[in-house]
Amino acid sequence: MRNFILCLLISFSGVAFAQVTIIKTDVKCKSANDGTLRVKYENAAEPIKSAIWNDGVNAQTRLEVAAGTYSVTVTDANDCTGTSSIVVNEPETVLKLKLELKTDEVTVPCGERQPVWLIANAQGGTGPYKINGSPGITRPWRVTSTTTMQIVLTDHVGCKVEREQRVYVLPRLCSRDPNEIVGPIGVDSVHWVSVHDTMDYNIKFENDPIFATAPAQRVMVTHAFDEDINPFSFRLGSFGFGDFSFEVPENVAFYQKRLDLRDEIGLFVDVVAGLNVTTQTAFWTFESIDPVTGLLPIDPLNGFLPVNDTITRGGEGFMNFSVRPKLPGTTGDTIHATAAIIFDINEPLITNTWTNLIDALPPTTELAPIEPVRLSKLIELQVSGVDDPGGSGLSYYELWVSANGSVFQKYEQTIPDSVSTYVFEGEYGTTYAFYVLGVDRTGNRETKSGAETFTEVLPRQELNLVLPLADEYCIGDTLWMVWETMSIDSVVVYMSLDSGMTYVPFGGPFGSLDTMTYFVLEDSLANGFIRVKYVALQDTFEVFSSVLPIKGLPVVEAGMDKSICINGYAHLVPSGANQYIWSPNEYINNPTLTIPTVTPPASKKYYVTGTDVFGCRNVDSLWVIVHPVYLDTVVHAMCNQDSVFVGGQYQTLPGFYTDELTSSVGCDSTVVTEVVLTGPCPFPSPQIYVDQDATGLNNGTSWADAFNKLSDAIAAVGLWADIWDIWVAEGTYYPHPSQRDSSFTLRDSIRIYGGFLGVELTRSERTADAALVQLSGDINIPDTLWDNSYHTLRLSDQCTGCVVDGVTITYGYADAATNSNDMGAGVLSEGQGHFYNVVFERNYATQMGAALYSSGVNSQLRIENCIFRLNTSNLGKDVVNVSGAFIEFRGTNQVQ
Repeated sequence: MRNFILCLLISFSGVAFAQVTIIKTDVKCKSANDGTLRVKYENAAEPIKSAIWNDGVNAQTRLEVAAGTYSVTVTDANDCTGTSSIVVNEPETVLKLKLELKTDEVTVPCGERQPVWLIANAQGGTGPYKINGSPGITRPWRVTSTTTMQIVLTDHVGCKVEREQRVYVLPRLCSRDPNEIVGPIGVDSVHWVSVHDTMDYNIKFENDPIFATAPAQRVMVTHAFDEDINPFSFRLGSFGFGDFSFEVPENVAFYQKRLDLRDEIGLFVDVVAGLNVTTQTAFWTFESIDPVTGLLPIDPLNGFLPVNDTITRGGEGFMNFSVRPKLPGTTGDTIHATAAIIFDINEPLITNTWTNLIDALPPTTELAPIEPVRLSKLIELQVSGVDDPGGSGLSYYELWVSANGSVFQKYEQTIPDSVSTYVFEGEYGTTYAFYVLGVDRTGNRETKSGAETFTEVLPRQELNLVLPLADEYCIGDTLWMVWETMSIDSVVVYMSLDSGMTYVPFGGPFGSLDTMTYFVLEDSLANGFIRVKYVALQDTFEVFSSVLPIKGLPVVEAGMDKSICINGYAHLVPSGANQYIWSPNEYINNPTLTIPTVTPPASKKYYVTGTDVFGCRNVDSLWVIVHPVYLDTVVHAMCNQDSVFVGGQYQTLPGFYTDELTSSVGCDSTVVTEVVLTGPCPFPSPQIYVDQDATGLNNGTSWADAFNKLSDAIAAVGLWADIWDIWVAEGTYYPHPSQRDSSFTLRDSIRIYGGFLGVELTRSERTADAALVQLSGDINIPDTLWDNSYHTLRLSDQCTGCVVDGVTITYGYADAATNSNDMGAGVLSEGQGHFYNVVFERNYATQMGAALYSSGVNSQLRIENCIFRLNTSNLGKDVVNVSGAFIEFRGTNQVQ
């Protein structure tokens, strides 16, 4: 952020405004103070009198700055002042190293050591992470013997966390007396432990089936601390009994809780555990509590710990705790641990005694002096050491190293106690200081105040060739010349164009930090040889490269230009090299194939890079020309029932159909035909024929090819032009096989004529017997009514001159009080029509109009020479005319 310094001038002018800028370095690690601040100013009068920060510091440069907001006020020689501020940031979270121990799942024999996994997990900080130099957020180690692990976690910005973890690998314990105490396994058969160790114990108790006859209601366990134990270090661990296990809060020495186990065993269990400071005794008490009385159960067979059995182990319990030895302690002190277990009012049951031996002091070690100056970077170190008298024994040495006066760092490798000579590999031109620390078998570590020995590894003078290597080069290549120096001031580079017979200077002298130059190989060098020489200018060092052959470039040809049609493909066939790579990598099946296939959507230029046996490369190109296809459109009009041959077949539906043709350049062209329907085609017959017994084409054009269904004929009237008459031969016709809401529905001017035998040529030849043609609603199960059509025939409101002549309308059954389905069983009319010589017979309606129901001002009917018989409705009305409908009766109509 930049601000401006303003100064009020009274006696002079010409002073420019000054600019103040703060240059910062953010804090690298959370909560650290490694940020920096520096004030930069322009156009200010020197010298600067002060730079006062908001925390009172007067400095233009600040180191060891923590995260936060900082502002500075700068005053120059003219007392002009200005301010600027900035925010020093830090990572959001602290880098943390979490260590986790897990038992290896591999089962080992009883008494043998059970391997464990030490798992390091990185948290917080700024990823990615490295754990002991390996990248990753997690790193596991399988540990097979007790050891001390050094774990170093670093994050992306260099934050570091170091941890030392003592990992105990203990023998696998198998089943023993359940009333026992088990303590730290330690080292060897005497169970050595360090005086600094936390000692974990486990006490087990059992309601023994040999002696017990009832569940235990109360169990009390006590443990008296050995005199070498610090009683105030006592901390409670988990406990449990039967199938139950419970955790206690961390780092507590007293615990009291009522466990609600009413759903499991019908009891509360009161647990009290802690430290009796007066007697220096740890205690645990478990009491069964009757939820009703709040007291011990009256029933002696009701207790929290049942008699044990070998299958469920429900009569066993345990508790864990930890303590620490008294400091400073004495090596050889013996710590005894015994527990007393009381079941109800029985005599105390005394467990076994667990014994550990204390190792109180670390080893004593010595690193022998070494020569103060050396030429070799291999430094031989002589180490010796011994554990304190009577101790567990020296385990290993830690080597601590300081390079060039830096802070001592622990070397990544430890030195076994069996090794007396260790070789450390250093770096040339470096001064080293060393000391060793001894660690005994219990983890007691020696401390030292400073270095035990010093040495200096002198610098080594070297001039080493890095590039060029003994390779073959090609015209156009860049010949990189790279070298390494040690304790050499300057180098001159020479080049020979005659295989090393004569050399001419190429470049230099180059300083110790400038160790690279290059040369682009020109065409004139083709099939020649080059050699490079590096000479230390003030010394006697010379280094020569190999003789380097320079190869010419291959004559690569991509081939002739290709012509393809759009959506087509071409094979690219190059020549002149051994391997090829094509570019661009677009619309090509594989750019590394010698002969690839390309399918560009438009004309495109492709390049091929050919490489010969020497690795030399050259480039050529070609065009893949894509020819377009042509698109023509044709409109074809036809009536609805006609067809046209387009798209490879006869089409009857409107739409767009495509035909592919070949253009003059050999590419497919496209003709799109739009088929447009102009309306219905004229029907090929003056009337439509219906005969349920016909076996012809079923298209209604003659008696031989008559429709078998009346419903198909009614539908055809709507599809064909200028056709209205339907001739129906003798038979019974149904509106649908099963759907009750289906009817013969008439519209426009449909005219249905019955009474035909199926041979007549004119309508006058038919008989007047209406019984020949039955329009029946008796669908589904024959001769039942409840599943018949609601309406056998309907005249829609689109009927303008519909005619029904010479048929019987029967077996309509309107019994549903929805959508007029309880009236008009024979005929439901909303349009204009003429019924002539029609028999309305055996129709039923739950309301009215069993034979005919006419509704609405648009319904205008003429009934002539018709018969109504055996029609039934609950209201006794066979013919009903409502809501402005009109019915005209003519001729002789009968009701029977």
